[in-house]
Amino acid sequence: MESYEQYLERVRDEHEAKRANGEILISAGMMVRNCEEWIAKTLDSIRDKVDEIVVLVDTRSDDKTREICVSFGCYVIDYEWVKDDFSATRRASVDACAGKWVLIIDGDETLECENDALRELL
Repeated sequence: MESYEQYLERVRDEHEAKRANGEILISAGMMVRNCEEWIAKTLDSIRDKVDEIVVLVDTRSDDKTREICVSFGCYVIDYEWVKDDFSATRRASVDACAGKWVLIIDGDETLECENDALRELL
């Protein structure tokens, strides 16, 4: 059985392979902190609508948010919050995405549309 660290490494390798092959059109970029109560519902609402989910987890997060994101196969990045600079964190989440298009969604939001609706708009 693979360890948690091995699992993370495998997910990151798979993510990087998709990036290298140009398989990512739509990314979802998220920045979260202590969202374990809602994050699974959010991820469930977007996982079939985007090609990758990139989550910046605030290093001050002290709940299971990170583990839940990993269980959904998200590309998880531990991120140290820049005090009083929300835009720097948002920019970092967008910069980490490989897609031509980036959906910004918060950890307590859901996307209610058909799975192909975003692609039809593009």
